[in-house]
Amino acid sequence: MASSRNASETTQWQKRAACRSANPDTLFPNPSDRAAVRNAIKLCASCPVLTPCREAALAAEHGTSKASRHGIAGGLTPAQRWNSDRPKQAEQQTAHCGTTAAYYQHLMSGQPVDPACQAASDQYEQQLTLPPPPPECGTRGGYQKHLREHTAICTPCRQANTDADRRLRNTGTTRVAP
Repeated sequence: MASSRNASETTQWQKRAACRSANPDTLFPNPSDRAAVRNAIKLCASCPVLTPCREAALAAEHGTSKASRHGIAGGLTPAQRWNSDRPKQAEQQTAHCGTTAAYYQHLMSGQPVDPACQAASDQYEQQLTLPPPPPECGTRGGYQKHLREHTAICTPCRQANTDADRRLRNTGTTRVAP
């Protein structure tokens, strides 16, 4: 339980936050809208209380799952806050610029993020937000898609499902042996 002194200190820095006058939706962008995410991070970057905000967000979310973190806080996305919350065994090691690890090191140390590190972070975030591609015809996934969508099952999908069933009976797995 925090003392009343700590609570008043928290209130003081929150009163100076740049996001107080912003639309609350600005800090909770759709993760797939890269421009909106960048705008929220830029808003945080201009904030005079970025460091205490980041520390408060990390402390509040410490130990929570990646899925339970939402919005931009302290200039970090939910995935970035989750990554920074994991044990830092490699803290003594310096990450090479152009990697996601270096991006986080720049952020946590307050250094400016170089374009190579930003690109690596963007690529990592893209992997987290993109849905998997739809299954192709001629695969067992394609067969299952036909069933879900109540469409006529094509011959390649029917054959792929039959082959997968046969492999399951004979080997215990639907995967093709290398």
